[in-house]
Amino acid sequence: MKTLSVKRGFTLIELLVVVAIISMLSSVILVSLNSAKVKARDARVMSDVSQIRNELELVVSNSGNYANTEGLTATEDTYYVGGVISSLLGDMTMYGATNSFIRHPGNKTKVYVITTTLPGGDKYCIDSSGKVTDTVALQGASVCP
Repeated sequence: MKTLSVKRGFTLIELLVVVAIISMLSSVILVSLNSAKVKARDARVMSDVSQIRNELELVVSNSGNYANTEGLTATEDTYYVGGVISSLLGDMTMYGATNSFIRHPGNKTKVYVITTTLPGGDKYCIDSSGKVTDTVALQGASVCP
């Protein structure tokens, strides 16, 4: 009497196809995760800029002007507002923002412009009126372009 032998398992070709499909799916996922990471950093920096704006509004409500906040950068240590503004600028740099600073155009102490380059490469500007643009304020400008 003849017995049939049943082979169990996968062929080499089947295994290679599965490995190739998994590799392609993982590469697509990694690319999209990197994009999400940059967007998250951009959002964090924009949030920090909004926090700086809030701190500046607290300064003006207490002292009547934005004095002593001109030209603050992430590397400058300041006692002003308990160092919160400098801390936020440092946080922005840590998350990849570049060229971040505060300007009081034309020596006006009643207006300001905060400008930065986001980690993703886009420009971001917010001024004392609340206007937000995707450009960088020029020297001497009193509002975001």
